[in-house]
Amino acid sequence: MNRINDTTDYSLPKLLDRREDVDAKHARLAELIQETNCEGLLLTQPWNVSWFTSGAVSRGLVAMDDLPFLYILPQQRWILANRCDSRRWFDEEIDQLGFQLKEWDWQGKRDQLGSDLVANRRVITDRPLGVGVDVGPVIDSMRFSLSDYDRVHYQELAKILSHGLEATARNIQPGETEAEIAGHLSHRLIRHGVEVTSLQITADDRIGKYPRGGFRMIPVQERVVLQATIQRRGQYVTASRSVSFVPIASQWQNEFDFACRLTLLAQLATPKNSALQTCLEPCHRYLIKYFPQAEQQWQLFRPALRTGYRAIEAMLSATDRQIIDINHAIIWQTHIGEALVCDTYLCTDSGWDWLTSNENWPYRRYLIQGMSLRQADILFRADLYNSSSLNPNLKTFSSNNSSSHTPHDNNDNLKSNENGIANFH
Repeated sequence: MNRINDTTDYSLPKLLDRREDVDAKHARLAELIQETNCEGLLLTQPWNVSWFTSGAVSRGLVAMDDLPFLYILPQQRWILANRCDSRRWFDEEIDQLGFQLKEWDWQGKRDQLGSDLVANRRVITDRPLGVGVDVGPVIDSMRFSLSDYDRVHYQELAKILSHGLEATARNIQPGETEAEIAGHLSHRLIRHGVEVTSLQITADDRIGKYPRGGFRMIPVQERVVLQATIQRRGQYVTASRSVSFVPIASQWQNEFDFACRLTLLAQLATPKNSALQTCLEPCHRYLIKYFPQAEQQWQLFRPALRTGYRAIEAMLSATDRQIIDINHAIIWQTHIGEALVCDTYLCTDSGWDWLTSNENWPYRRYLIQGMSLRQADILFRADLYNSSSLNPNLKTFSSNNSSSHTPHDNNDNLKSNENGIANFH
């Protein structure tokens, strides 16, 4: 069996300077402060703090009222933190990033310190606070667009997730429970310094009933879908992989193929600087024409989520007019029957960059509107199937279709694309 080396080094190259990235974000906020004729800006939401600091996050069990927040002036930046956390923040999170400090202790109040700081001053805020002017939507639009520095770390985080999902899928055994598999996956992810935000391990036909099934003490018999969301440096990525211990049933493969096509069609219909509304209409028509039995699932399962410095930055809908632009991260996900296709992509000037692309995993090529696009396929664990007589936990059945470790061509009028990035012109 072709195993993935789980000792892969994911240390990040020092390509970009974090201080320069923070300075650039500060300059943009200084312009916003001046444009609003104000003196300063309060950033109180933890995702905005992580974004502005290019990766600082709180650790441990912390109440919202104890989280650090920022006060930005045109020429200064301050962090306001509980004394319990301030030393670690300066040692491990914001060292040499040019911040000044104000503190409160556990008997004090975070909001009171903020109110005293901005008393008699004109300020803007990232959420309604009862003081100043709320410019949250403007801050959101800045945060959605990942900087060069953000993208380097984001791409590395996506590689960690892809590797963890695929290495786990190649080593699990039939008869293991969903919870045991969740433990295996968590171990492979946490050892690379990431936090696991969400895990979904759904055995056999359970995902067809429960698209958000989590994981339970249920043994896996024939197939399983693994999905995870992880976080590092305040950034989040999400992806899924599907694996079968028996030859893949034609119905499941057909559902999976259609889910892949629908996901890719949505991307083709959503170029840079466009609203999701423009892409979902043709996708819905395609679904009704070629797979009408999945209409009910289409209505239940949201096909796109905005992500980045929040696990879900925004829930996008068919009537949503939010603009998806260059350097915006989107989770494209399609649930058809008992198949789930879910990955994180980045909108680029030349199309959609598949961030959580496969490392050493079967894939299929799809020819759609003259474009050569690639998606991760279902992994058939032939190594286990061939020795199934030695495994009493494995139930076998015949199939007219199967997938192996080699890529499959799926012609819908497409050329091949070898690098895992969908380039649309």
